[in-house]
Amino acid sequence: MALSMTLTGSNGDTIAFDDDNYVPQIGLRGFGIPSPILRIDPSASNGGTFRFSKRDVREINLPLMILGDSREETETKLRRLSYILRDKAVLAITYENDETWTLDVYLAGGGETQFGSTGNDYFCQWDLALQAPQPFWQSTAPFSVSIVSSSVTRGLLAGSSPKSLAFLRVKSSQAFGTVTVTNTGDVNAPAIWTIKGPSTLTTITLGGVGFTFGDTITSATTITIDCEAGTVKDQTGANRYSGLGTAPKLFSIPPGNQTLTVSVTGATSDTKVTGTFASRREVLH
Repeated sequence: MALSMTLTGSNGDTIAFDDDNYVPQIGLRGFGIPSPILRIDPSASNGGTFRFSKRDVREINLPLMILGDSREETETKLRRLSYILRDKAVLAITYENDETWTLDVYLAGGGETQFGSTGNDYFCQWDLALQAPQPFWQSTAPFSVSIVSSSVTRGLLAGSSPKSLAFLRVKSSQAFGTVTVTNTGDVNAPAIWTIKGPSTLTTITLGGVGFTFGDTITSATTITIDCEAGTVKDQTGANRYSGLGTAPKLFSIPPGNQTLTVSVTGATSDTKVTGTFASRREVLH
């Protein structure tokens, strides 16, 4: 059961939906499976040939009753809501176990009043239509795994919190290790990797698929590889994509337990490789 639902605008303002001010109405929808985009081509034999399937933009209908003690108060609340929805907004669902899942949304329509029917001095009803370009709900508690170089024997050490995966310590100079991570979501979760030097070659793979970063970097350099955005930058923001090896596969983390392999050549005690990802869900209820 959801404990609360909020909407936060790019201006930093947050509206909490409740029973007194911004009241959700019957007809709230868009929390199930997003509409699929399916391609099946005709074939020479019976039926067709499947090509691909993916999820479309998520469509959310959010019917709201906005209540006020006067015309002025009702108008103020409407203006506040319209300001939040002027640009990208974040719709957040929080459950009783404190888990929060968010979705970036944009207003697609529905913010109109029909006086005498859906509005007067003390209330206004809007049937808002929202769209989410990235259709999956994302956890606000990211998981992370770090591989650090050490002169001690390899071994897993406990993480510092339930949401922080274990650290893997690996030998200096020719560091190598594998670690298991768990994606508790329903769909693939793109990761962000940071490589803190020194390093002359870093290789990160999952199931034999992955990428290498072959530029020599010092202890003063940190490389960030965003697998969703497809970008590689250093700590100054400079583009370092050319440092990737041939045909890199910037993979996402599939649901379930997955084994990652990290190899670092030229590592010292300062070297650290960190991967971070947020689980994603397709359905909330």
